[in-house]
Amino acid sequence: MFDVEPGQLLTWPQNTPHRVTNLDGVNVSLSTEHRNPRTTRRNNVIMANRWLRKTFNVDPRNADPAGLSAHLKRALMRAVRMFRKVSGAKEPKMLDYPVTFRVDPDAPLGFT
Repeated sequence: MFDVEPGQLLTWPQNTPHRVTNLDGVNVSLSTEHRNPRTTRRNNVIMANRWLRKTFNVDPRNADPAGLSAHLKRALMRAVRMFRKVSGAKEPKMLDYPVTFRVDPDAPLGFT
């Protein structure tokens, strides 16, 4: 567990499980994502693993972005995306982040 003070930065490896709990008061977070070809390949392998689990109830665990299985999984995801586009199927919905406050300069604390 880390308590981050103003001006400090915290980072963790790609796709590592984490939870952020904000304390009382105004908390401002800036999330950034840094990609390179290897991280993009790994993301596609992870998406293929998820699709295989949901579609065929198999449990692929390897997320290594290199090797034959990674190439096959990335090709599979390209085919799935192309099929969705051609068939008019909807892309899976991304996570929905609820709005818990709004900036309001006229409010006593600057937000409501």
